[in-house]
Amino acid sequence: MAFLGLAQCDESGSINVSRFGPKLPGCGGFISITQNSKKVFFCGTFTAGGFKAHVQDGKLVIDQEGTETKFTKQVEQVTFSGKYAIKNKQPVRYITERCVFELREDGLTIIEVAPGIDIQSQIVDLMAFKPKVAEDVTLMDARIFREEKLGLKD
Repeated sequence: MAFLGLAQCDESGSINVSRFGPKLPGCGGFISITQNSKKVFFCGTFTAGGFKAHVQDGKLVIDQEGTETKFTKQVEQVTFSGKYAIKNKQPVRYITERCVFELREDGLTIIEVAPGIDIQSQIVDLMAFKPKVAEDVTLMDARIFREEKLGLKD
């Protein structure tokens, strides 16, 4: 199982963490890690560049959207292939502060949403493609959005 950063994601579930315009930081061990993990979780904020949010009463409140979308029609460079993951039946999830996507054969599907977030206006409308929305979307655990211990043990 691998937990990795989410920089740019497209409608096929492919990820770019290796090229941004003229900058080419490279992929390091990213490809080896993702292709050899039984499950992959990509984690990051939904937008970038000035994004601000806070939690209040067990809900997520977006104060300022980022200026750059991370969910684009096509990534600049494929560092992780969603198509390859589907072909190999590798479970993949994309976790942001406002929702969780699951990679399915028909594309990225919203399976969880943060309390206080509107799926249409605060997720779908801000993406360069239209994700699927699961019929049984669940709320992310409200404890995540409160200032208290989660009760996790070692």
